[in-house]
Amino acid sequence: MLEIRPQHQLVVSGLYRYVRHPMYADMLLWVVSFGLLTANWFYSLTMSVGMTILFVVRIPDEEKLMIDQFGDQYRHYMKTTKRLIPYLF
Repeated sequence: MLEIRPQHQLVVSGLYRYVRHPMYADMLLWVVSFGLLTANWFYSLTMSVGMTILFVVRIPDEEKLMIDQFGDQYRHYMKTTKRLIPYLF
């Protein structure tokens, strides 16, 4: 369940200066790293599919919620940062 509490503020410093969703970026890095370390391509494939589904479904919902809450401030933030991979995507 997505929610914004009354005390929430938009954070644009630290890791958030480079990516809007650092937790998901970390999950992506973990899946890729673990797959390479274990050389288990079945794991890599299934987890990659799972992560892709999560990203495709969850991230747009989160960003819509943030736009609803923070409006133009979040839209500007979206223009200056990437979703998951700094400088790329």
